[in-house]
Amino acid sequence: MTSSDVSSLPRRFRLHRHYDVSGVSGTGTVAYGTLYPGGQVTVCWLGDHPSVSTWSSLSDMLAVHGHDGATVIRWIDHVPAHTPAHTAPTGHPVTRPREHDRSGSARHPSFVF
Repeated sequence: MTSSDVSSLPRRFRLHRHYDVSGVSGTGTVAYGTLYPGGQVTVCWLGDHPSVSTWSSLSDMLAVHGHDGATVIRWIDHVPAHTPAHTAPTGHPVTRPREHDRSGSARHPSFVF
């Protein structure tokens, strides 16, 4: 398989919650997901009420479930070597995970690549 073949495959991730803002999901890995080459996202939620949701983009999903950085993406599949360092396969910006103080205030963006 060539690197261009790899960049056209879906990319798996887990959602890691540092701080449970709602008091419902808990902390740690709360869901697994897939980023598709066209930018769409599916998320399979864990816990007492498992479900699957679909989103138009990572940004849309994190706008609802990221809780201002309390939840971050941890990639299972790595970015192919030929992908520029400043972008993910879908063109999303690459930034550092958010860190939280005890109040839950976010200090950094929530994508982890």
